[in-house]
Order: sequence, then structure tokens, then C-alpha cells
Amino acid sequence: NREKNVTGLLLYQGGHFLQVLEGDRDTVRALFAHIAHDPRHFRVTELFEQEIDQRQYAEWSMGFQALDGTEWLEFPGLDGNYEDLRSVVEQFGRAKELLMMMRLRGLDPEKEIATGK
Repeated sequence: NREKNVTGLLLYQGGHFLQVLEGDRDTVRALFAHIAHDPRHFRVTELFEQEIDQRQYAEWSMGFQALDGTEWLEFPGLDGNYEDLRSVVEQFGRAKELLMMMRLRGLDPEKEIATGK
């Protein structure tokens, strides 16, 4: 990851992983595709992709932490609304599905959410 200038975070809890990848868009997409097609991994789900102004984990080529309890809540972007890593994935997955459904129906999620319609 260091050679490709990819930084991020890898969390593990109870058989579930949550990974954040930061870097050049094409590099990150290629790395994610490699991870998703690795036979050691299953049920790989992209929760979201977004451009950022500043990296959250710039000092970590890939910080890894195995977690017990709610230690994972200390990481940027996560808060007390989640019971465990599995619930983070489930909630983000549901939000992503809703946005996809809105797009399929011809709705602009950003406009609809901003106006409350």
C-alpha cells in the first residue's frame, strides 16, 4: 500500500472486517477489485465512495486493529449509533440500497433529501 500511496484503516471484530481505503481513485478502485476477487474474502460490499479533501488515516499505510467491545467507536466517522462492525455494514448497506432504488426510479437523491420530498 505504501508503494501505491494508499492509506487507510482495517478493523476486525467477531469475524467481520471494515476497511477504509484512501488514495488515487483509479488505484483505490483497482485495489478494491483485487480484494473483492480474492477467494479468501466473501460478501465483500462497497459501502460508499467519495472524494475527500484530506485523508483521515494519512499516517497509516493500512492501520489494523482487532477490536473487542466498542473500542471501534473511537475511529473517525463512527459513532455510538452502531452496536458493532456488523451493524455498521448493515446500516451503510441499507442506505446504499435506498439511494440506488431512488436513482432507478428517476429521483435525484441529493435533491430529494435536501428538499425533504
